[in-house]
Amino acid sequence: MQPSANKPAVRRVVPVVKPLTAKQMSGAISGALLAATAVLVPSAAVAVDTCHGQAATISPDSNGRLTGTPGPDVIVAFADQRVDAGAGDDLICVVASTPGSDVDAGPGDDTVDTTRSFVATVVSLGEGEDTLIGGRGEDDVYGSAPEGLGEHGINPLDTERDVISTGGGDDKVFSGSLGSPNLDKLTTGAGSDRIDIVGLDHTLELDAGPGTNTAIVTLSATETTAWVVDEAKRSLHFDEATSHWKGDVQRWYFTLAAGSTPSSLVFLGTRTDEQAFVSGKGLVPHFRMGGGNDWAGSLTTPGGSFALGAGHDRLTLGKYDDINVTFPIEDLRVDLRAHRARFGPIESPVWGVEELIAGASLVRAFGTGGGEKITANGCDVAVWGRSGPDRLVRGRDVISLCGGDVNSRIYGGRGNDILWGSQITDDLLVGGPGFDRARGMSGTDTCYTEVARGCELP
Repeated sequence: MQPSANKPAVRRVVPVVKPLTAKQMSGAISGALLAATAVLVPSAAVAVDTCHGQAATISPDSNGRLTGTPGPDVIVAFADQRVDAGAGDDLICVVASTPGSDVDAGPGDDTVDTTRSFVATVVSLGEGEDTLIGGRGEDDVYGSAPEGLGEHGINPLDTERDVISTGGGDDKVFSGSLGSPNLDKLTTGAGSDRIDIVGLDHTLELDAGPGTNTAIVTLSATETTAWVVDEAKRSLHFDEATSHWKGDVQRWYFTLAAGSTPSSLVFLGTRTDEQAFVSGKGLVPHFRMGGGNDWAGSLTTPGGSFALGAGHDRLTLGKYDDINVTFPIEDLRVDLRAHRARFGPIESPVWGVEELIAGASLVRAFGTGGGEKITANGCDVAVWGRSGPDRLVRGRDVISLCGGDVNSRIYGGRGNDILWGSQITDDLLVGGPGFDRARGMSGTDTCYTEVARGCELP
C-alpha cells in the first residue's frame, strides 16, 4: 500500500539490539532463578516460626536461650536451644533434627509440642495443669521431680493434673509427688518406655501403649495397705477400690517410700515374660508370676511368698546396697528342694525357681538336685548344688563390708558342675562326683575339680 498524497510519509526506526555476552547471560539467568525461588518458596522463618498457627513472640538471645515473659508466650525452639518460659500459660513448640533442646515450661497451664522434633528432648512441665504432645523422638518429660529433688531441683512438686502424651520413641515420663494424689493422664505410645510414678493412685490414668515398657512405682502408706497388681486384668486394687490401666507393662519395680507404714504387695503375672521387684523397708511381696520366663525379686524386707510358676524363672532375694553400703538382710538361707527361704526366724515358701541370686551378710543356698544356677553374695557364703549340672557363682565382692572376715565355699555335688570364685576373696571350690570345672579368679583359691583355672591349691 502506498502512502496518501496529503499525509507525510512515516519513517520507521528499528532499534538495534546488541547480543548479550556470556557473563551477562549467566547473571540474568541467576537473577531470574533467585527471583522465582523467592516467589515460590516461603522463607524458613515464615514456614517454621509458628506454633499451632500462632507466630512466635520470643526471640533467642545471643546465647541461643529463649526466655519468656511473666505472661503468655509463644515460643519455637530449634536444635540445641534452652527454653525458660517463665510464668504464664505458654505455648511451646520444639523443632529439631539434632539433640540438645531443653525446655523448662515454668508455672502456668502450659502446652509443649515436640511433634516436629525427631531427636531427644528434655521437658520440665513445672507447676500448673500442663499438656505435653510428643512425637517420634525420645521425650524425657518431668511432670514431677524425682524423689527428693522437688524443692531444690529444677522440677517442682507435681500436685495438679498434667496430660502427657509422648507419641513414638523410647520415652521417659516422671509423674506425681509424695503427699499428693496423682491426677495425671499418661499416654506413652509405641516404643520401649520408662514410666516413673510416685503415688499409684486410682485417680491416675495410664495407657502405656505397645512395646516393652517399664514402670517404676513409689508407694507410700500412712496406714497398713495391701496393693494387688493383676497383669492379666491390667488392674490395681487397694482401699476397697479397683482401677485399670491400658497398654503393656512387662517390668515393674515397686518401692515403699521412707517413713511409710509396713504394707504388702501382691503381684499376679500372666503366661508371658515379666519382671517384678519390690524394695523399701516394710514392703512384703507375694509373687504369683504365672507362666513365662520371669524374674522376681525382694531386695530389702524379709518374708513374703514366691511362686514363679512354669518357665525358666529367676529369683533375687536380698542385695548389696551401694548407697548405704550394707546388706539390708542379715541372715538368708534358701533351700530350693525344700521350697523355702528363711530370713532369720521368718520362713517363706519358694516355688518354681531355676536361677537364684541371694545377697545377705550370711548366705546358705541349696539347689534342688535337678541343676540350677545359683549366685551368692555376702560375708559368709556357702552354696551346695546337690546333684545335676549346676552353675554356682560367688557373687560381687563386698570385702569392705565384712571387715576382712570373709568365708566363701562352693560345693557342686553330683553332676557336671561349673564353679566360679570371687574377684578378691580366698575361695574353696569342691566339685564332687562328675566332670567339674572351677575358675578361682583372684585370691588364694583351693579347687578340687577335674579342670581348674586360677587356683593356687592344692
